[in-house]
Amino acid sequence: MADIFLTKIQGGQFVAASQQDYELTAAWKVGDVIKAKMSKPRNGWHHRKAWALVNFIFANQNIYNEINDLMVEIKLKTGHYEEHITTKGVMIYVPRSLAFSSMSQEDFNVWYDKLIDVALLHFCGGMSESKLRGYVEGVMGFDG
Repeated sequence: MADIFLTKIQGGQFVAASQQDYELTAAWKVGDVIKAKMSKPRNGWHHRKAWALVNFIFANQNIYNEINDLMVEIKLKTGHYEEHITTKGVMIYVPRSLAFSSMSQEDFNVWYDKLIDVALLHFCGGMSESKLRGYVEGVMGFDG
């Protein structure tokens, strides 16, 4: 069965979040017991905002030729990695995924704040945090 998105309304009830979700639940009868594993999905706008910042960093640096290489460095600098010991006993760091399915919105919020810190410390020398945040929000069309 497909994922169904629900919205919590006044009174604590959950209702289908869209017409498509409503159609998927239409066969259920009042009183049916439904098993669900629930999670709050990540904020897609916030994910795109992070990528706007990464694109800004990429455009204003001259170390990395590929954005994926920059992302590896950012993940390492933000501590978003797993430690791995090779067969030779060498400790290496393996960047973790930022995919929606691999981290909660709360964890992404923490990572985004670290991204801002890394951007200011290593890539946007002299720029204030408020100016950097303002630039990214401007790119995203956020006005307040």
